[in-house]
Amino acid sequence: MSKLLESIQQISGEIVSKCIECGLCTVRCIFSSEMTIPIRKIFKAICYGEESILETKDIWICTACFSCNVKCVRGINIPKVIGALRKLRLRKGPVNLIVTCELCQKQFITAPIINFIKRRLADKPVNETILKLCPSCRGRLTAQILAKF
Repeated sequence: MSKLLESIQQISGEIVSKCIECGLCTVRCIFSSEMTIPIRKIFKAICYGEESILETKDIWICTACFSCNVKCVRGINIPKVIGALRKLRLRKGPVNLIVTCELCQKQFITAPIINFIKRRLADKPVNETILKLCPSCRGRLTAQILAKF
């Protein structure tokens, strides 16, 4: 067992090697089009001990929406595994995707999700301020705006 696999399984409590690479997690992931490495291949890299997976932007794209879990035939809690990858990466040092929310001042990972939002809303006017908010503040602000309609 690779050191990476052992660490991920210890942190997440999930048995990553149960993954059969069926790809259903990738199919269910709403952000899979933003990823350069499909989730199943991330799991394969973990099993083979490929530490370079910790340096990809792909581990920061997951929003823990759990769409992938609904379809995982092996019952692996995929967001927990992705969270473990993030923890291991942060132990190595700072990540250049961290910004501070303009409302609550909490730090959060932004770049991949913001790029996704910008592309999705390319033909619509987007208030740039909303892109500088953490997911919680963005959600509250969006709910307030929608409540007015």
